[in-house]
Amino acid sequence: MEKILLIIVSIILAVWAVYSFYLIFKKYTESDDPLLGTDTFILLDLLIAAISWIDERCYSDFTKIMLFKLFCLIWGLILIGFIAMLWGLF
Repeated sequence: MEKILLIIVSIILAVWAVYSFYLIFKKYTESDDPLLGTDTFILLDLLIAAISWIDERCYSDFTKIMLFKLFCLIWGLILIGFIAMLWGLF
């Protein structure tokens, strides 16, 4: 039972990591929705609006895209490391 749960968690995390790496190499277009079309809570919407407003004032578009890709790379590597740690522990 423990191994089945480990396999399921590993698959879910691996899909998430692959999607993160996909976002790194995906060509960015202006019509891309940063929230992927999901509806969020009003508090989260306000937080995202505040961050976007600060972002527009401080960074150029190229810098924002490169920072996003860097964060995606780091997140994907963290997920891969977490999968390796899980398999090492069990």
